[in-house]
Amino acid sequence: MNILLIIICAAAALYILVTLLLTAVTFYKSYGRSSISEESTIAHWDFYKDRYTRREISFLSGKNTLRGHIYEAVDPKGLIVFSHGIWSGPEDYLTLITWLVDHNWNVFTYSYTGYNNSDGKWAGGLPRSVLDLHAALAYIESDPELQGMKRVILGHSWGAYAAAAVFNFSHSADAVITMSGFSDPVEISVDVAASVVGPLGRSMGWAVRLFNRILFGRYGRLTAVNGINRTDCPVLILHGENDSFINYQTSSIPAHRSEITNSKAAFLTLTDPLQSDHNNYFCSPEATRKFNTYKEKSDALKQKYTDKQELKAARRQLREQADIAALNEANTDLYEQIEEFLKAAIYTA
Repeated sequence: MNILLIIICAAAALYILVTLLLTAVTFYKSYGRSSISEESTIAHWDFYKDRYTRREISFLSGKNTLRGHIYEAVDPKGLIVFSHGIWSGPEDYLTLITWLVDHNWNVFTYSYTGYNNSDGKWAGGLPRSVLDLHAALAYIESDPELQGMKRVILGHSWGAYAAAAVFNFSHSADAVITMSGFSDPVEISVDVAASVVGPLGRSMGWAVRLFNRILFGRYGRLTAVNGINRTDCPVLILHGENDSFINYQTSSIPAHRSEITNSKAAFLTLTDPLQSDHNNYFCSPEATRKFNTYKEKSDALKQKYTDKQELKAARRQLREQADIAALNEANTDLYEQIEEFLKAAIYTA
């Protein structure tokens, strides 16, 4: 009996140790410093700078200075506050941002703690996006020029979680849009872990909660659903049913539809197989098809070149030959639906 008890205790201790170590490594790798890739076919600022204007902004989030830009329209009808997804930055979304500017919206952007040119050694965890958006809104609310503008909170993925969960704090907006967001930072962490390490990932929730509590205190379990229910402004919840990163059926905000009590919440589910994944709907269907072809060619180079430097050079040449404008053509059908939501939310409410 004593031997059996020892074996059980040893197994439990081993499980706890392995889970804590695995969670620590996951946090370190997932939430370390990050910068946008210059090797993608996404059109960044150099592609747009002759046609648009932006000005630099900075503000504090805790002890760290966050940096970004306000993209300026000629005759702005309001301010859209944009929060980006994980392992990216605002410049990865310029197809959307410039379309909004063309339709008379100023767009306020920034990079999270530990991201791009913002300060910080690392982001630390998923609640970080909420705290950084909280700081951004506090900055806007104290700025004489910005505070009086119609305000829309818009985010994608990690930023979509923030766009909703930030209403766990005392902020106001005229409209909110979440694109491919999750609701619960623990739930999505477990979901992703399970897809990587199998059944062990399903049992990691307690460790994720512990780490979030240590790193973020009482803010470690803020949820998007609670934020949506705490605001009375219209909320558009957009998600693709074929999302391979934030599962539509399990960890997405729409998966918690029955818990949402905000009567002004609306859902837009993307179903086209070509444009219903995590981020393939920002560009037009034709652009998505061209990107898929480009990716096939890029992936094929890996089979051709075993030397890393040769592979890098071949991919650079392929990228230089790509039609960047065609690969970044805006998904106007989707963006016009977003604009109609904003018109109804702000001007006919």
